[in-house]
Amino acid sequence: MKGDWSLVSFTVLGQAAVGASWGLAASWALLAARADREIAGTATAWGLATVPVLAALAIAVSLFHLGRPVRAWRAVANLRVSWLSREVLAAGVFFVASAAVVLVPGPGRAPFLALAGVAGAVLVVTMARTYRMRTVPAWDSWTTGAFFLQSALASGGAVTALVLALRSPHEQAGLAQVCATAVGALALVAGPLLFSRWRRTLARHDGAAHETADRLSRDHARVRARWVGAIMAVALLLAAPVLAAPWRVAALAAAVTLAFTAELLGRILFYRARVRTGL
Repeated sequence: MKGDWSLVSFTVLGQAAVGASWGLAASWALLAARADREIAGTATAWGLATVPVLAALAIAVSLFHLGRPVRAWRAVANLRVSWLSREVLAAGVFFVASAAVVLVPGPGRAPFLALAGVAGAVLVVTMARTYRMRTVPAWDSWTTGAFFLQSALASGGAVTALVLALRSPHEQAGLAQVCATAVGALALVAGPLLFSRWRRTLARHDGAAHETADRLSRDHARVRARWVGAIMAVALLLAAPVLAAPWRVAALAAAVTLAFTAELLGRILFYRARVRTGL
């Protein structure tokens, strides 16, 4: 784990950016349909500017994993055969697409929001495929993609709810905020449950998979801390829509912090599962 902090941060931040882009695109579409595109653009402006910032932070922190960051451009040299190269390219494309959304005037954002959403989906897919290693049995399953999608929805939903609340001129939470909090809460609950199922599945196998299950079973502190963080974040997300505006923002800010903490702990546990075989 010592040398993996940059990759843990890259995946969590990158998936949060993707989840926020999905949530804000859905919010923009909902507000445009219920009101008009100008109102939708105003309500989502701050949030849409947050997405490329998160993506840029994810890319920047990933460079610390490289021995010589100035040679990072070489990471895209093997697009034909390497999922890692495709992941690097997808991260760059997603950043450009999400930044383009911010630069386009509000009423004309629809196609750019769709493009950024697709680019984000491609990024999550390439991340999952990069970690589907045959030499790491715990990672070589559908649960890797499920973990990454769940993380995107959990942190992205919380971020979406917060930035919408910050821009809302109304005392009561709107439908877009309620939907974002619901998605974030459901995904936060799904994370630890999916982890528990994954660990039980690994325990039924022999070799490296069983060793992984034993290792994860001994990591009680992180597992419990993730559950506590997720439950507290869910409670704040579900309570936020009924709170007065200032308290709602405070609750959502705390929920975002707890959501990121829970997802970071989950990603650390994911990396703890890296037990190799067949070498």
